[in-house]
Amino acid sequence: MDLDPDRLSLPDDRFVFEMTDKGFAPARVTLNGQAFDLMFFDPIRAGQELRDLDQLGVACTGENNVVLVLDVTVERLLHSVRHLRDHGYFLRTRPTVEPSAFEVHLPLDPTTEP
Repeated sequence: MDLDPDRLSLPDDRFVFEMTDKGFAPARVTLNGQAFDLMFFDPIRAGQELRDLDQLGVACTGENNVVLVLDVTVERLLHSVRHLRDHGYFLRTRPTVEPSAFEVHLPLDPTTEP
C-alpha cells in the first residue's frame, strides 16, 4: 500500500489567491497516510468571528483543529504545519475520515530539484 505524500491541500487556485484577504483558510494536512483537517485564521478574522459570536450571545468558542497565524499565506501555512508536525500536534489530534474536495496540493518539505 502506497501512502499519500506528506502535503498541505487547499480548496482551489482561486481560494489560494484570495485567502490572505479573507483572513482564513480551510486546509487538509496529509502526514504518514493520515489526513487532518485544519482551519487557519489570522488575528483580524479571528476577532471578527468572536465579535459575531458575541452578538449572537455566545460567550466563547472552543474549536478543534483551529490554528491562529499572523497572516494567511501559503508560506505561513506551510511553515505552521511543519512547526505543528515537529512539535507533536498531530500525535494529539484525531485524523479525519471525510473525503477531500481540495484541489491544490503542496509538499510539506521542499525537495531537491535535479
